[in-house]
Formats: sequence, structure tokens, C-alpha cells
Amino acid sequence: MFTKLKDVQQTIRGVTGQPYTLIGGCVRDSQWGVPPKDYDAAWCIGPDYSDAEAFAIIETHAMAFRDLGAVVTVYMAYGQGFNLESGEMLQKEADRFTLAFYACLKVQMPNREEYDLLIS
Repeated sequence: MFTKLKDVQQTIRGVTGQPYTLIGGCVRDSQWGVPPKDYDAAWCIGPDYSDAEAFAIIETHAMAFRDLGAVVTVYMAYGQGFNLESGEMLQKEADRFTLAFYACLKVQMPNREEYDLLIS
């Protein structure tokens, strides 16, 4: 099962050219011998990027996955400080956890595997 995690991480890194690391449920599930339902990966770029720069980076990654035939959804996950569903602005002081991420990319590969890429 860990071989699969390595393969997925290599695919993500190969497509994006960046050091994304698998995180969350896919790692936990693999430890328990359960096939993950999707694969979450994060790339920590640090505080020196603006939300707009991070979003431009993830747009570039989206184009690379689309070139492979993947279905891709790009959205500003949290860094803009607004609720995507309502469009309502969030109070940044009250929402520190969600502001840890700049942008998110949802990918469904042609083989039906799903990746969620987070830039933080």
C-alpha cells in the first residue's frame, strides 16, 4: 500500500515540478491497509507569497493536469478569507486555521483517482 502512496506522490511531483507531500487520510488509511478514497497533498510555500501568487501557481498546476486528461477544479481554498458558498467575507482573526491555506486544486485523473492539492 505504501508503494501506491509513493507512486501518487511521484505523479503529483512529476506533473507540478514541486515538492508536494501526501498528508491526511490517505496516509492513515494506508497504514491500516485500507485503500484511500482520495489523496491529499500539501506544498508549504511559506508566508512570502500573496494569495494571488499562490493562486497563479495552482492555475499552472491545473493546466498541467488538464494536459493529461484530468478533470480539474481550481479554487481559492481559504487564503482569500471568504466563504466560497455564500461569498461572505470571514473575519481573519476568527478564522486562523482556514487561512493557513492559500489555494486548492481538486483533480480527478483519467484512472478515476482523486487528488486534492493544497498550497499553504
